[in-house]
Amino acid sequence: MLHSQKRLRWVNRLMYILKKHRVVKTHKYARLSGQNKPPRYKVFLLTWLAIYPLITGIFLLFGKQLSLLPVPIRTLLLTGVLVYLMTYIVMPWLMAAFHNWLYPNNK
Repeated sequence: MLHSQKRLRWVNRLMYILKKHRVVKTHKYARLSGQNKPPRYKVFLLTWLAIYPLITGIFLLFGKQLSLLPVPIRTLLLTGVLVYLMTYIVMPWLMAAFHNWLYPNNK
C-alpha cells in the first residue's frame, strides 16, 4: 500500500504543485537513485552530529523559558525550530562539507 501506483501518482502531483509554487526544493539526497545514495549509517551519523549540538544549544539558551511551558507546547516549539534548522541550514551545509565522505566514488 505504501508503494502503490495510486500513492505514487498523488505524491508526484503534490511534489509538482509544491515545486511549481516554490514551496519545496528537493534535496539532492532525495533525488538520488538507490545505488548513488550514501550508506544509511553515514546519513545517521551526520544527522546525529547535527541534532545533538542543536538540541543542546536550544536547551542551554532557552531551557528555563521552555521548562515553564507545558510539554506538548515545548515539544512543538523545539521540534519546529529543530526541523527548520536541520532542513534549511544545517543538513545542506553538512552534506556539502562531508560530500567526499558521503560519496567517496563521486569525486
